[in-house]
Amino acid sequence: MDGPTPTRVEETRKPGNRQAAAGRRFGVADGMILVVATAIGLAASRAYAPDLKVIWVTVSPWPDEGPSISLFTEIFISLESFLILPWLASWTVACLLLQWRVARPPRRRIVRQPGMMACLVATVVIGLTVPVGLTVWVMTEPDNGLHLYRISRTLIFSSVHVGAAVAWCWVTMALGRQWRPEPTWLDRSGRILGSIWIAISITSIIHIYQTFCIHW
Repeated sequence: MDGPTPTRVEETRKPGNRQAAAGRRFGVADGMILVVATAIGLAASRAYAPDLKVIWVTVSPWPDEGPSISLFTEIFISLESFLILPWLASWTVACLLLQWRVARPPRRRIVRQPGMMACLVATVVIGLTVPVGLTVWVMTEPDNGLHLYRISRTLIFSSVHVGAAVAWCWVTMALGRQWRPEPTWLDRSGRILGSIWIAISITSIIHIYQTFCIHW
């Protein structure tokens, strides 16, 4: 007569499974990859807006009635477009690559990690929107007054798509009972990046509403 089949709890108590569940530690190579991702994001910001004074001119001088929510939203959106979004996109792709640096996790495990899925979905949408941004950047002359405006609006609409995709992915995971966050630095980093994408998407939607609906 065969013995009892080991349960899932007993399997996770094995040393190898415990190490797989805990995830790998943050190493020097991981840090170097993130440094390279940061450099790529800063290079993209420099390419889009070589001089931040131009961005400041677009949001100043302050109106006679004083500062308002719309003004602060405009300042945040301008800085977000050229400083935050390139860095955020490069880090999102880097975190996705770090997940596959040592070994490819099983598919069942991937679809249950909210951080991993956030980076995966965001990377797919970024890959679809980057050609649009590059086209606008190439076809608009730098000395054109609408150069920064067109690039900024392209990045804003792209961030809305990325944040909406991450939010929809997480809602689908929660409704399908596939939400299984892991106590690893990679999954936590992915969840943080996904939350930032959603927050930026909400801010961008508010800005789009104020610009195209209220002032229309």
